[in-house]
Amino acid sequence: MGILSLGGEYRTSEVSHALKAPVLASLPWDEPAAAYLRTGGRMARGLARSRLMRAARDAMGPLREHADRRRLHLQMRAVQAASPGVARVVQQLGARAVQHG
Repeated sequence: MGILSLGGEYRTSEVSHALKAPVLASLPWDEPAAAYLRTGGRMARGLARSRLMRAARDAMGPLREHADRRRLHLQMRAVQAASPGVARVVQQLGARAVQHG
């Protein structure tokens, strides 16, 4: 599990500590960009370069990496090992994947 925080009212370390989960990315509060995303319509000039849109682009990498690690972890848990030795290795790799993200 991971957190995507919105707004800058709290530091990411505070959020992570309080919710006992890593903050994967943080997006700034940007009302004009959020209003366009919420309602659509004609895109305001400079919206693609707004703080929210830039931060969202930057957040995609860490979010994809987290999703990939999570998917791999779930796949590894589902593997039926051919031997106890292989089962131990798969279990250790799965534990490391959870610790790192």
